[in-house]
Amino acid sequence: MLLVNTRTKWFAENKPAKFGSAPFSIPPRTKSHSTLFVFAIFIVLTGCDAKTNQGQFELDLFSSVFFGDISVTQGESTSATVLINRHVNKSRFSQNINMSLIDPPGWLSYKIKENPVKGTTSAIKFDIGQDAKPGIYRLVLYGVGNANNSVIEDSITFHLIVEKAKHDKDATNASFIIRKKLFSLLKLG
Repeated sequence: MLLVNTRTKWFAENKPAKFGSAPFSIPPRTKSHSTLFVFAIFIVLTGCDAKTNQGQFELDLFSSVFFGDISVTQGESTSATVLINRHVNKSRFSQNINMSLIDPPGWLSYKIKENPVKGTTSAIKFDIGQDAKPGIYRLVLYGVGNANNSVIEDSITFHLIVEKAKHDKDATNASFIIRKKLFSLLKLG
């Protein structure tokens, strides 16, 4: 029985940690200093971003109507200018930039002038199919470049507004006149 009393006495003198607390607690003062140390290391490491040495770029899209919105009629074409800011965060991106649309609809074909782009501007031409459904479509222009084995990228979201093709009254009237003359010839013969 002496063993049981010794164990009880030891537990009474050395209370176990409460449920959910760590057996090796860090004093609050040390904990705050270690948190600050870890935070400072994190800031230093993120400040040493490798991309800043290679430069960065930003894309923008300009059409004759508005920034970011391009309006076109079914079955027609339109163009927009791609503006490239190669001086971002006090650095310069000097490499070529390959651009493309991400997941364009099947009725849309496009061509980017001189792709990959070497300068600060380019042009993109949109050819809209006759089968395009009128509406507002959200598209993404994506640009990517490679500098010192690092991928540098940017994208811009814009809206393509497809308007319904206007019905040509003159073509309808001409068709009606031709049909009327054909019927009149059939009655004569």
